[in-house]
Amino acid sequence: MNYHFHCPKAFRSARSYNFLINLAIRHAAFGTAMRLLLAMREELIPPNMETWKLIVRWLVRTGRWDEAQVRVSHITRRLLGRQPETSNQTYPHTIPLPLWLELFGSQKRGALRYYDRRRPSVTVRREKCSLQGSTGINLRPCPPHISPAVAVFRYQVLMRALPLLTSEIHPRVILILSRTMIGTGHRELAYSMISSYLKNLPSRIRPSHRRTILSIVHLHMCTLPIKQGTFTSLCPTPHPL
Repeated sequence: MNYHFHCPKAFRSARSYNFLINLAIRHAAFGTAMRLLLAMREELIPPNMETWKLIVRWLVRTGRWDEAQVRVSHITRRLLGRQPETSNQTYPHTIPLPLWLELFGSQKRGALRYYDRRRPSVTVRREKCSLQGSTGINLRPCPPHISPAVAVFRYQVLMRALPLLTSEIHPRVILILSRTMIGTGHRELAYSMISSYLKNLPSRIRPSHRRTILSIVHLHMCTLPIKQGTFTSLCPTPHPL
């Protein structure tokens, strides 16, 4: 990052900033990601769709899902040429697909910490000395999982704002939707969607899609009860990857 800022301003662009912001979020350096976004704004570098996608990912990973939803709504109205409104209502079929998929993310484990008021015992205190630091404050990482009621609510909100899907659906869309459906109790719907997708796979698969499609197959086999001959009937003629 130091090399990036030592270069002349003419060599810094949205593409270079997006690359660094993506690395910062991947390594849970959320403060660094925020400083990069602020520096990008100060240099008057216009964001693109990749930048907006990373902003939404940064908000979701830091536990600010509601704020991420509002940001997606504002970006959508901006792309459509509409004026920002006070309500958070999102028009159906208008959200860009990359932003919609980012809202299915979850908080990064250890991104947020809370103060534990309980006094730790002598045995546990030695194990937590690295977390307490020199101040002696007992900090614990917030759990990344949300309650089932919140998960169902978010799923319903996102499905009401389902964007228009093209004829060739990216396998990442199927993978994310399947995980969310299974997590919210819609196993039969996930089974039907995966079955239909696997049956309609082309004879040749793109190299960039192979790993994601294999993850879909693993998800299908590990989470749903498969009877004898059920899975093989999905792909009667196996195609070489």
